[in-house]
Amino acid sequence: MGLPTDQTVLNNPEYKKRTFELGGNVATSRLGAFAEYMVVPWNDAFSIPTGITTLEAAGGLLQGQTATSFMEEAYNVRKGDIILIHTVAGGLGLLMCQLAKSRGATVIGTTSTKAKAALATDHGCDHVILYTEEDTVKRVLEITGGEGVHAVFDGVGKDTYVFQRNFTTNRRAELA
Repeated sequence: MGLPTDQTVLNNPEYKKRTFELGGNVATSRLGAFAEYMVVPWNDAFSIPTGITTLEAAGGLLQGQTATSFMEEAYNVRKGDIILIHTVAGGLGLLMCQLAKSRGATVIGTTSTKAKAALATDHGCDHVILYTEEDTVKRVLEITGGEGVHAVFDGVGKDTYVFQRNFTTNRRAELA
């Protein structure tokens, strides 16, 4: 990795936060990112900390972009929203949970084991439903007093789609 030499860039607070090192590994999501070598502006690159593989960094970037896209474009999560995240203890689910909590939402998550439920709780999930032991629809309606949720985020796909139809309501107007 080559580093900028322009003092304006080197003194930029955002540049300093990225802790770039000569020869260090970086991740980017720009077009051409699958090339062995490429040139990108510094503000499109993220330094990879020691102990994180380039594969893990690439996965984290992709999951981070997906979580952000879900929370901003699929449904713009706001303070006071109640959302459901399927597989809340997975990589994408944990990121979505933290992002939703940072926006002031109440998070209900589904997962399969007590260990994963503890992990989700440690990352801010307000209510965890063990879908292997509980009726997800019934529990969501109990938690929300029969109102349902504002949005369902699903990193799984068709296996959990049926749940979305059963308890997602259009409650945004009530909060506005």
